[in-house]
Amino acid sequence: MIFEKTDSGWTLEFEKMEAFLLASALNQLLEDYRLSPEELRKMRRGSYKRVVSSSKEAARHLEEEQELLEDAETMWRAEREGILKGWMQSYEPGDAWKLELPDEELEAFLNVLNDRRLYLATKHQFTVEELDSPPEEMADENVRAALWEIHYLAMFQETCLRLMEENDDE
Repeated sequence: MIFEKTDSGWTLEFEKMEAFLLASALNQLLEDYRLSPEELRKMRRGSYKRVVSSSKEAARHLEEEQELLEDAETMWRAEREGILKGWMQSYEPGDAWKLELPDEELEAFLNVLNDRRLYLATKHQFTVEELDSPPEEMADENVRAALWEIHYLAMFQETCLRLMEENDDE
């Protein structure tokens, strides 16, 4: 990945395989964004029960917090979906990908990567310990692939943040 500051924003260049993996994740995120609030609630409940099974009070608190966030989430999901669709128009399957982001969209790019990671973590009900585990230790192939994707997207986020910080230092 090449990440450069330009006069109008940021240029992100991905080699063919990077582009393919990222585009696959982002296309899946477009589907994730279309989940109804009820589908998301149901998915999250399973995750909450697994993560905080020892504390009914903590589970109840998470449920209450989730209800407060749902309205805001509906708004930003629609906004991010529109931005993401625009980015995906510049991707040609099988090619490298050059993504030009105005300054105001860089934060959205990082948020979109994080959204996909959160959807995967919730869908597969990963615990903190499992998220820190090497993916190859996961017996289920789908779970292993999801954990690899979470780590891969985190690498993109970390690279962007590091390069942004380096650019600020200049």
